[in-house]
Amino acid sequence: MLLISNETEAEQSERPVPITGWVRRPRFVMHENAGTRLCIAIVAVMIGALIGCASTSGVANRSTQPDAERVRYLTATLALEQGDERLGVQMLEELADDTSSDRALSLYRALIASTEGRLDRVDEILRDLPLPPPDEPEGRYGWIETPLAVLAAERELDRVRQENDDRLDEILSQHYEARGGLEKLQSLTDLLAMGRLAVGGQELPFQLARKRDRFYRFDLEMPAGLRVEAFDGDIGWGFDGPGGDTQATYFSEPRLRELQRLSFFDDVLVRFETTGEKLFLKNTEILDGQEFYPIDISEDGRLVETTYLDAETFLEGRRLVWDAEGSLLAERVFEYKTVDGVSLPTTQTIRVGASTVTYHYDEYALEVDIPVRMFVLSEFNESLSEESEP
Repeated sequence: MLLISNETEAEQSERPVPITGWVRRPRFVMHENAGTRLCIAIVAVMIGALIGCASTSGVANRSTQPDAERVRYLTATLALEQGDERLGVQMLEELADDTSSDRALSLYRALIASTEGRLDRVDEILRDLPLPPPDEPEGRYGWIETPLAVLAAERELDRVRQENDDRLDEILSQHYEARGGLEKLQSLTDLLAMGRLAVGGQELPFQLARKRDRFYRFDLEMPAGLRVEAFDGDIGWGFDGPGGDTQATYFSEPRLRELQRLSFFDDVLVRFETTGEKLFLKNTEILDGQEFYPIDISEDGRLVETTYLDAETFLEGRRLVWDAEGSLLAERVFEYKTVDGVSLPTTQTIRVGASTVTYHYDEYALEVDIPVRMFVLSEFNESLSEESEP
C-alpha cells in the first residue's frame, strides 16, 4: 500500500492493514442503498479520471490503443454495472494499490467509505480533493469509453470471470479430495456423532444426528436436564428441560431459519450448485503465518459466510459468519480427523464476541440407518409421556 508522508494520524488509521490475527471484517460491505451505490459509481469514475490524467494530456497526445490501466478501470466498472460487485470492487482495490499518488490514496479511502455506507466521510474526502481540469472536447471522463477500450474491457472481464471460476473449481476439487472425494461425500446418508461441549468451565455431553435429506437433531445433556433441537425434514422443534418444558414445541423465526440451514446434510461447498448459494474466490490471504484461500458465500445477493481453506491441506481452517449489516456474528475454527475415509471435525471452536465454546467430537458413526422417528416431534413427546408414567 502507498506510504504518504503528509498523512495525519486520523488518515493513517483508515489505511487498510494486513491481517495479524484470525478475525477481520470484510473490507467491503455491499448495501442495498441507492445513495450508496451512486456514491460507489461516482468514486469509481473519479478513479478513472485519475488514470486518465496520468495516461493522457489531451486529444493530441491520446494513443490510438487503450492503455492497460484504462482497460483495467473500465473492466472493473463493467463488472459493477453488470451486478458483479465483489469482482468489480476487488479489481478497483487492486487498481488503487498500483496507482502511486496522493490522489489515488484519497480516492481509495472514498471507495472504502462508500461501500461501507459512510457517505458523510465520502463527502469530506471529495470536498478536499482537487479535480483535474476537463481538457478534452467530449468531457472530463469521455475519453475512457473509447470503442477499443470498451471492447478490450469486455474481453478482459470475460477472461477474469473465467479465470476466477476455473481457479475456484480447482480449489474446490482439491477440497473434496481432501475430505474423501465428492462421490463419497454425496453418497453418505447417515451420520451420528457423540462428544462434549466445553463452555464456562463445564463439559456437557452431546449427541448429533443427521440423516439425508434434511433431518437433524442435537441433544445436549445439561446439569438440570435435556435440551433438544431438531428438524424433521419440514419444520424445526425443540425441548428445553432446564427451562421447564414438559413437551417439545415447534420453533418460529428466527431459530427456525437457522435450523433449516443446519438441516442440510451436505456442507454448502458441496451443495451450492443445487441450493443456489453463490461462491466468490477472493485473493489469497496469510493468517498467522499460514496461507488460505478465502471464499465468500452469498445468499440472495447478501454475504452470509466466508470460509478459509488451508492452502496446504485444502481443509476448512475457519469460517466467519456475517449478519445482515455486514458485521461479524461468529467465527468457527476447525481441526480434523479421518473416519472411514472421510475427513470430519475433531474439534470446532465457536467465538461470538467475548464468548467461546468448543465442540469435541469424540466418536463418529457413519451409515448407521438412524430411524426417521428420532427426528419427529410427536414421537419425542410420546416418549416423554411414557417416561413420566409411574
